[in-house]
Amino acid sequence: MALGIAPGVIVVPKTGPSLTAVVQVEPAAVPVAGSGAAPDAELSRLAGLPLLEHLSMSTPLEVEQTVAANPASIDALLAAPPATDSVRAWWQSLDEPQRTRLAETVPQLVGNLEGVPMHARDDANRAFLADSIDDVAVQLDSGIGRAAAASLEQRVRMLEAVEETLQASETDAPLGLLSLDPEGAGKAAIVVGDLATAEYVSYLIPGMFFTVEGQMKDWTAEAIQLRDEQRSWLDRLGRADEEVAVVAWLGYQTPSLVDIGGLELAEEGRDLLARSLDGLLVQREGNEPYLSLVAHSYGSTAALMMLTEFDIEVDSLVLVGSPGSAAGSVEQLHVRGGEVYVGEAAWDFVPDSAFFGSDPGSPEYGAHVLDVDGGADPITGKKLAPAFGHNGYFDADTEAMRNMALVSIGEGDLATIVDEAAPARVVAER
Repeated sequence: MALGIAPGVIVVPKTGPSLTAVVQVEPAAVPVAGSGAAPDAELSRLAGLPLLEHLSMSTPLEVEQTVAANPASIDALLAAPPATDSVRAWWQSLDEPQRTRLAETVPQLVGNLEGVPMHARDDANRAFLADSIDDVAVQLDSGIGRAAAASLEQRVRMLEAVEETLQASETDAPLGLLSLDPEGAGKAAIVVGDLATAEYVSYLIPGMFFTVEGQMKDWTAEAIQLRDEQRSWLDRLGRADEEVAVVAWLGYQTPSLVDIGGLELAEEGRDLLARSLDGLLVQREGNEPYLSLVAHSYGSTAALMMLTEFDIEVDSLVLVGSPGSAAGSVEQLHVRGGEVYVGEAAWDFVPDSAFFGSDPGSPEYGAHVLDVDGGADPITGKKLAPAFGHNGYFDADTEAMRNMALVSIGEGDLATIVDEAAPARVVAER
């Protein structure tokens, strides 16, 4: 499910209602590998697919020379990449030695370019993570000024938070580093499970005050917990052979008290989330997973903007603690079958604010309102805790977590819904 941009163009995300701005790139001559570095003037014109082709045809030394001559070229390529299906076709055209050379010489590019297979991205991003930590250590040992040192110390703490999460998380599922951007406060996404094969894929999208340094480990723990709950229900439903993967997506900068009142960061989240989902769907074309978004707080606003403005469909959507929607109703969202669910906990005053638009929990919006107040599970009899306050939805053994797990494996009719009849199906009869 590509975004539909032809090869040879650069996709530039916009903040307006249209999907993208398209900038035509003049074809550039691609130097023959082994012929030496291309002239600086020629290299400066390389972008998009011509730059990818040049890198893939070059020796490791020539790749290093290309990047050294154009230090911003990789960042620019990742900021405005070619169409995802064009990247996939380019990657498939490479032989294994070419792929290995690229992963070793420009791991940042291979690891963060939508259209490259998930397993290759994980390997490259882990190498990029290790290289980035080493690079910071070298710079800190070089005797730089106090302000620069403070910035680098923050960066290394952020990078080490990712490294620690990948090493120390308690799960029997594989963990994958789907994306990593060390600039500024940082961005990252960690996958719990196998994104390339799972029948069910869920993205966890956080709200304000979430940073890679402060919350990467905790957000991944929430993803692990959601996956465990999903697996438990699949086992109970006689579907133990079906696999699930959950993405702890900190792929955009979340707001703080300074910038919570604006939509600029939500617009960034909208565009980056769309790009990530497009990468997944292009890679899984012909074998698409059941795709769910579980979005919290400000992250729900970004997700709702994406589902309103981009031509990307998901199978279910759960919104918890949402401050408002760009859409006026479920019918305006690209969610199949109207599978939209809303959770609003006691003492969470954010949902009723409708600060960024329509209240998804209002009757006229048309979403299913999840019961998150706790009680006995109507199927298992297990005691479920209530969600309390703005950040209580992801606590262990809550009714909210139970319902999010069921919705995201296509079992929304087993979720407990406010003012609706109890689930009609009896699991024991299956």
